[in-house]
Amino acid sequence: MKTFSVNDDGNIFEVPLSADSMRSTNVLLLLDEAIRIIWIWKGENASVRKKFISAHTASELRKQVGMVYNVKSIDEGYEPENFLSSI
Repeated sequence: MKTFSVNDDGNIFEVPLSADSMRSTNVLLLLDEAIRIIWIWKGENASVRKKFISAHTASELRKQVGMVYNVKSIDEGYEPENFLSSI
């Protein structure tokens, strides 16, 4: 699984998946190649701008990796079981 952090300016950069990267001020894009999902994980205290930009950025990433990928958005504290089992 590849993990990308989203900046306020729309740029993304790959980060290791860890407790530090899943801070509540972050928004992450997690590319799960096994089940073909791009997860948008939104930290509870992430800026509205990061959350907004992440949807557009996930769409752009989907164009790069293939339209067979689904994009799913989740909020910190409300992670579904299939997300938790993936990470």
